[in-house]
Amino acid sequence: MSLTDREKEQLKAMIDAGEPMPARYRAVLFAEPHEAEPNSPGKTGEATDALRESERRLQLVVGAAPNAMVMISRTGEIVMVNAQAERVFGYSRAELMGQPLEMLVPERFRGHHPGLRATFFVDPRPRPMGAGRDLYGLKKDGSEFPVEIGLNPIETDEGTMVLSAIVDITERKAAELALRESEQRYSVLVDGVTDYAIFMLDPNGIVTNWNRGAERIKGYRAEEIVGQHFSCFYTEEDRAANVPQHALEIAARDGRHEAESLRVRKDGSRFWANVVIDAIKDDDGQLIGFAKITRDITERVEAERAREEARIAQSQSQQMEAIRLVIDTIPALVWSALPDGSVDFVSRRWLEFTGLSTEQALGWGYTAAIHPDDWERWLAQRPGRASAGVAFEEEIRFRRADGEYRQFLTRLTPLHDDSGNIVKWYGTATDIEDRKRAEALQAELARVARLMTMGEVTASIAHEIIQPLSATVTNGNTCLHWLEDKTMDLAKARSAVTRAVRDAERATDIIRRIRALMTNSETEKVEVDMNGIVTEVLALTHNELLKGQVSVNTALAATLPPVFGDRVQLQQLILNLIMNGIEAMASVAGRPKELTIETRAEAADHVLVLVRDSGVGLNPEQADQIFDAFFTTKPEGTGMGLAICRSIVEAHDGRIWASAGSPHGAVFQFTLPTDAVS
Repeated sequence: MSLTDREKEQLKAMIDAGEPMPARYRAVLFAEPHEAEPNSPGKTGEATDALRESERRLQLVVGAAPNAMVMISRTGEIVMVNAQAERVFGYSRAELMGQPLEMLVPERFRGHHPGLRATFFVDPRPRPMGAGRDLYGLKKDGSEFPVEIGLNPIETDEGTMVLSAIVDITERKAAELALRESEQRYSVLVDGVTDYAIFMLDPNGIVTNWNRGAERIKGYRAEEIVGQHFSCFYTEEDRAANVPQHALEIAARDGRHEAESLRVRKDGSRFWANVVIDAIKDDDGQLIGFAKITRDITERVEAERAREEARIAQSQSQQMEAIRLVIDTIPALVWSALPDGSVDFVSRRWLEFTGLSTEQALGWGYTAAIHPDDWERWLAQRPGRASAGVAFEEEIRFRRADGEYRQFLTRLTPLHDDSGNIVKWYGTATDIEDRKRAEALQAELARVARLMTMGEVTASIAHEIIQPLSATVTNGNTCLHWLEDKTMDLAKARSAVTRAVRDAERATDIIRRIRALMTNSETEKVEVDMNGIVTEVLALTHNELLKGQVSVNTALAATLPPVFGDRVQLQQLILNLIMNGIEAMASVAGRPKELTIETRAEAADHVLVLVRDSGVGLNPEQADQIFDAFFTTKPEGTGMGLAICRSIVEAHDGRIWASAGSPHGAVFQFTLPTDAVS
């Protein structure tokens, strides 16, 4: 029988560790002989040779063993040692051979040693010596050292002996002692920490130990909490969300879990805690538990919260100061009011304009600065506006500090809460007195310009009116003719009367359009068809076009969305542009005088009108000036026609511009928003 390579490695490891040798290895290593058959001298000799060979192999193994190996007889005499034994104990082989084993045992243990040896030989089997007790060896110099001893019975030709494998465990004992001392120091340290709760959990989250810091922070004594599940430290909300279990799972997976959240003390009070859970694993990577450290950070959190609240308050104060600075700087009066209409804030400009103090303006005192008629109207409209709860604007007269009332455009916007209720009104008032006066002056200038323009087209107007009136007279005479007895024909008479009525209505319509252009009527915005406006004005200027030998080309869009505007102003706009084109072509000779008018939809929400002439042209450097009031390039011009055009277009939220024509003349274009946009 022989040993495999793996078994040889295992045997060497056992010898190195001083562990008992299993019977199988002893049988192979020492070739224990079979019992000889009676009366077989030959076989007895073979057994003796085998035993001697076994002993020889034993000596080789013992000599090569890395640990101290000592073989003793039943009487305790040393019969064999290896080189390691010499090194460990400090004796030479000659000094040890034949000596009692007790010379290697400290004196205080020698009295018990013969009895222990006798006990072993009563039951000679592999086992450690002195299991559960500390064993020591004695060196030649008298020093002692801790050992572990493994005993193996060996059969020799001199009978059963014991092979002792002796391991010097001085370093291991020192390490164990250092570890114990370290653990004791750590235990003292951990238990002495009172600012941190430090304790251990088993893999299932059961508390296994408890320090004084944990008792102070959480309120539990060790005997109350050890053996309980650590989830009792969490809030009900966290337990319902399975937060404790998730924390252990994260720590087991990642090695560590840290969180800052609320925790619960024994008395039910809550505190902010920084919690760190570290997974504890053995050398094989198996989870054996968790170390948990909890720190009460309530004071820190409250301090941070206080600092944040202070920062927010300071920021809000700075923002309010910045807002107040902006409010006091903008060129408008600003105020805010409660839902009942009483004012709780007015800007510095409001106070400076009205001459009232803050105390006088707050509440209902601000009404002293509003014109009585406007305040009465305001009060009447307030319930409906409060019910609608939407922004609105209105023109109101405010009394200046010197007593003069000036017109202001006021705009108010409501602030709603989450339920939709109005909690405050914010208002601004912009001084429009000068603008209103300018608008009135501009309107008067426009009316004058219309009168001047109408004076220029008087001949055309007369022709336009005379033509339907002449037709009316002719049809009236025709009717009389067919009503005479000799020529009585009622059908023809009725037809003549119908034509007369039609021509009379045509004349009436012409007069109505002329009257609208010449009167200073209020602005009235309605849906307007720009194609219709162009057609009407061309009819009014028919004779002027003929007199100026101007041919007209029109390209009016078949489908043109209506615009929202004042019909009279838009008629004047087209009239001014046509008359401007006629005048621009007055001095043209040697080429046709052509006026082109186009309309089309522009960008889906605007209407574009283009008027092109073949006149003297436009200096590009003057393109931006020609719409300025009193700027003219004509010796007899007033400089108001195109300025009025721009005012009308801008009043309708449109845009007007001019450019040089090609190869001659000028092109005027304007856009107006469609009715839907307006």
